[in-house]
Amino acid sequence: TVCLMPCATTESVPTTHLLDPARISPLMVAEYMLWFVNSADFCLQNSFLLPADLDSPHYLRVKVPLSPIHIQRHLDGHNTIGIYALDPDSSCGKWFALDGDYSGAEKHLEVIAREMKEDGLFPALEQSRRGGHLWVLCGDPIPARLSRIYLYSLLDRLGYAIQGARGFKEGLEVFPKQEVLAPRSEERRVG
Repeated sequence: TVCLMPCATTESVPTTHLLDPARISPLMVAEYMLWFVNSADFCLQNSFLLPADLDSPHYLRVKVPLSPIHIQRHLDGHNTIGIYALDPDSSCGKWFALDGDYSGAEKHLEVIAREMKEDGLFPALEQSRRGGHLWVLCGDPIPARLSRIYLYSLLDRLGYAIQGARGFKEGLEVFPKQEVLAPRSEERRVG
């Protein structure tokens, strides 16, 4: 028998904790928050989807604020969270990224990373289940408009398709997805 949470038993049973603090330290969680988190709002991937459900949203908005335990569970592989690319008060972000989920995306992302390095940026490539991600972390938050202008210009120069732009269904997905967010009061009235 394995307990997922500390539990009292009458028999001598080894306890396995749900999270391993030795693997995902508080410092790792703090670093993740520092570099990636722009808002306390987040989404959680629905891990109970069936193949027939794939047309429905994969991520569900969580009604509690993002906490260190959510991040620790994400980094430890228990859950996948989706975080927002922009601060809702300033429409600035700590990072911008590309997501390539198509055949050949890894090669495209490598070419883009080389171009970004020539532009003086320090991109980070990450392999994903269906392709890859390319991240650029910013020393200070920058307006979404600037990061989007840079990414669109770079992708146009290289001749790569941008998902959703100009009607392309397949291509690189750009984050942040918009330049400006509605103020929180307006956003809450809509939802």
